[in-house]
Amino acid sequence: MDEKAQGAIEYLLLAGAVILFVVIVITIVKTYVLSPGANETKVESDAYFDYLNNFSNATVTP
Repeated sequence: MDEKAQGAIEYLLLAGAVILFVVIVITIVKTYVLSPGANETKVESDAYFDYLNNFSNATVTP
């Protein structure tokens, strides 16, 4: 009976370690891989919308 309990605990510890590893990898990928691209996209889209706003606010004199 004790061997079954030990096997169950080892399985739970292994599953917990795998879940912890996956969470750490997802956090690293989200922070260092996806964030720089998101910031660059925001800068480019802000510049595009500023250009459109300046273009639409321009006055035309005959």
